[in-house]
Amino acid sequence: MSLKHFKPMIPRILSLLLLSATIASAQTNTTPLKVGATIPDVTLRTENDQAVKLRTLVAAKPTVLIFYRGSWCPFCTRHLQDLAGIEPEVAKAGAQILAISMDQPEKLKATPGHDTLGYQLLSDSDAAATRAFGLAFRVEDALVKKYKDSYKIDLEAASG
Repeated sequence: MSLKHFKPMIPRILSLLLLSATIASAQTNTTPLKVGATIPDVTLRTENDQAVKLRTLVAAKPTVLIFYRGSWCPFCTRHLQDLAGIEPEVAKAGAQILAISMDQPEKLKATPGHDTLGYQLLSDSDAAATRAFGLAFRVEDALVKKYKDSYKIDLEAASG
């Protein structure tokens, strides 16, 4: 597969990668994986609560791997919809999209626009993958409270 297949998708993919990098840099103790590093051997959960090995999924074909905050985040769900718009091109190029969040498996189905996504959402509610990729950070208690009180977003309930 050549880069020319992905050129039309690069701005959208880059915006998601920048979001992930911003999240990762928000915590000074994180060390994201380096380019060329081996993908961590982590177990994720499908929306039907089936355990899947990330290495097994990415071994099947080239993969665009996305980490997003969760179905509660309107910016993330918008990006997921944008990815759905380019997913046929990604598939035609022989690749797949996998999107990982800290949502519990049963919450994945509640993702806005879930039925229009042509790719797989995966649960990392125990944060094993997020930590292994060096993207984990702790949301400050005051922000957790603000989300819950002001926006009716319960991060603890979403991730378990």
